[in-house]
Amino acid sequence: YRLTVQDKTDSHSHSRIAALEAMVRELQGQLEEIEEQEGVVSDLKDRVQRAERQVNDKDSQFDRVQADLERRLAQQQQLITKNRQYMDAVGRRKLLASNTLNNALMEMRSKRKESDQSVETLEALVKRMDQFMTEESSR
Repeated sequence: YRLTVQDKTDSHSHSRIAALEAMVRELQGQLEEIEEQEGVVSDLKDRVQRAERQVNDKDSQFDRVQADLERRLAQQQQLITKNRQYMDAVGRRKLLASNTLNNALMEMRSKRKESDQSVETLEALVKRMDQFMTEESSR
C-alpha cells in the first residue's frame, strides 16, 4: 500500500512538476514576448522623441522665418512711408516750382506787353518828332 501511495504521490508530484515546468516555459515565452515588446516600445519612444525634436526644430525654424518676414514687412512699410513722404515733398516742390514758373511767365508776358506798348509809344513819338521836324524845316 505504501508503494502504491508513494507511486501515486510520485506520479502526482511528477505531473505537478511537469505542469509547473510547462508553466515556467510558458511564462518564459511570455517574458520573452514582453521583452521584445519592451524593445518595440523603447524603439517607438525613441521615434516619438525624435519626431517631437523635429517638430520643435521646425517650430523654431518657422518662428525664426516668421520673425524675419515680419521684420522685412516692417522695413518695407517704413520704406513705403518714406517714399510716400518723399513723393509728397517732391509733388509739393513740383507744384511750387510750377506755380513760380507760371507766375514768372505771366510777369514776363506783362513786362513784354508793357515793353511793346513803350516801343509803340516811342515810335509814335519819333514819328511825331519827325513830322514836326519836317513841318518846321518846310516853313
